[in-house]
Amino acid sequence: MPGTIPAPIVPTQPQAGGSFWAGGSSSGMDETSGISCDFSGPHAITTQTLGAQYFRNPNYHMSAVSLGLSAALINPVYKVLGTGLLVRIVAGVTVTKSYDCYATSAWTQNQTFTINAVSADTYGNAYGTAAEFSSAYILGTGGSIETLQPYYHRRPWDDASDVESTSAIIAFNYQMAVRSMSYSEPYIVTSGAIDALTEWGEMENGCYGWTAWGKSKWEGNDFLSDPHIGASFPLYYLQNGYTYSQESLGQLKSMVDYYIGDKIANGTPWGAGMWFHRDGSFSTGLPAYDWKRHDWSTIT
Repeated sequence: MPGTIPAPIVPTQPQAGGSFWAGGSSSGMDETSGISCDFSGPHAITTQTLGAQYFRNPNYHMSAVSLGLSAALINPVYKVLGTGLLVRIVAGVTVTKSYDCYATSAWTQNQTFTINAVSADTYGNAYGTAAEFSSAYILGTGGSIETLQPYYHRRPWDDASDVESTSAIIAFNYQMAVRSMSYSEPYIVTSGAIDALTEWGEMENGCYGWTAWGKSKWEGNDFLSDPHIGASFPLYYLQNGYTYSQESLGQLKSMVDYYIGDKIANGTPWGAGMWFHRDGSFSTGLPAYDWKRHDWSTIT
């Protein structure tokens, strides 16, 4: 394989809280110093941030199997149908009232992003060349999408309509679940949601139940282990086996703008639900979020 693949970094479990703002500022956001003050307020200041931690997970099924009375004779073969991202998002929108002094009466800057991607999965496997991995929009096998510069909008305060507020969401595009079977007839198998961060980054849980990836009764080696991925909407789905060259800036923008930004603003538009809390319950989204505030000029 030509080129040098960046050193593998094993994806780590996301933290329970916190923001993803990586920094960034502009002169229009800074307070002025000195005695005179042309624009002292009150101002209405709106800010918006979004971050996502993710890992790419396979959707696969058993395509062939050899059985025997010796373990050496048992040889299952799996086919990768495609891969998609399992994602934890953190987003927030705030409106504050400020009497600080600024050089201008109003100021707006859009929200930009940066990508912190890893080149290998949790098992140490890489999936392409260094050249394929070098573009800023490549998400790789795991990592995070972070707000580099938050959306910022300042204008004069309107007492008739403005209200200070803080709204935030932590949500997942999947449920993590476990199965259990009753100890008496009719031996019913049931499934219940558990902590979404259980076994974060591990691929053997496959995908089970209703999902956009297919409706096979058994997928992956789901029948070998628990927990498993329950209800899910896999983001950034790519057909067949994964390589870095499958990714593009257009697909990244579509995912963050539409499938994350627009969908968290609209709650759960997919009927059975797209976004879940960490405990597996449905999330109502973040109506104050607006993906049209995104700016992709820093990602090439």
